[in-house]
Amino acid sequence: APSHFLPQSKPEVKPPTLNIKQPPNQGKRKRRRQNAAIVPAGGAIMDVDEEHTNAVEKNSDASSRLMDSADHVFFAGDLNYRIELPRERTKHTIRQIEQLKQQETNHVTTHPEELEEQIVNLFQELLKFDQLHRVMYAAGSNKDVSNAFPGFREGKINFLPTFKFDKRSKEYDTSHKQRIPSWTDRILYKSRYDRGSSDSSDNGRSSGIISVLDYRSIPDAVHSDHRPVIGTYRIDF
Repeated sequence: APSHFLPQSKPEVKPPTLNIKQPPNQGKRKRRRQNAAIVPAGGAIMDVDEEHTNAVEKNSDASSRLMDSADHVFFAGDLNYRIELPRERTKHTIRQIEQLKQQETNHVTTHPEELEEQIVNLFQELLKFDQLHRVMYAAGSNKDVSNAFPGFREGKINFLPTFKFDKRSKEYDTSHKQRIPSWTDRILYKSRYDRGSSDSSDNGRSSGIISVLDYRSIPDAVHSDHRPVIGTYRIDF
């Protein structure tokens, strides 16, 4: 995922970007959460290839040094978190969003603010059941939910789920597996100079140090069963 760094006065800044592919499938939430709690915290880098039956610790000291030495960290990849809703309900909400966005594009409304509010509300209906949001923001309110990616934030999601599509198509999975559309592809960020708390109420737009200038998917990139996600960020010093 491309990122643009605009340093103003601190050329020695160290903003590493980490990439990972988490285990797939709707039911692997616990495994994904375990990996997510270890890696960003500076612990061992985990082998998360689903073909391995056990996660394997590798380069623990190197991982810890990397996280300790970083001013800012960007964590990007196919994190494989899913939407925990029935497929038909998820697709129905997506169709509603698409219809409203089409009206917005064609200016078929005399109340654009109301239209935008409807779109935001529909996104929130899906995001309430997004596994990543639940494990990032629900810790503390639910003893059964462990915190994943502690201290990390994410830009506001106003793009449709990025997985799973039929290849070379804009149709969500029509195979016999009928996978539930989900935001599997994400970019998270964290700054050691962060002055605020990480929660879902600020929509992830700014950490005080890192500002999200752009966070979106590329819906016309139909060569894969995923849609790529890109982010542009400003780091203030």
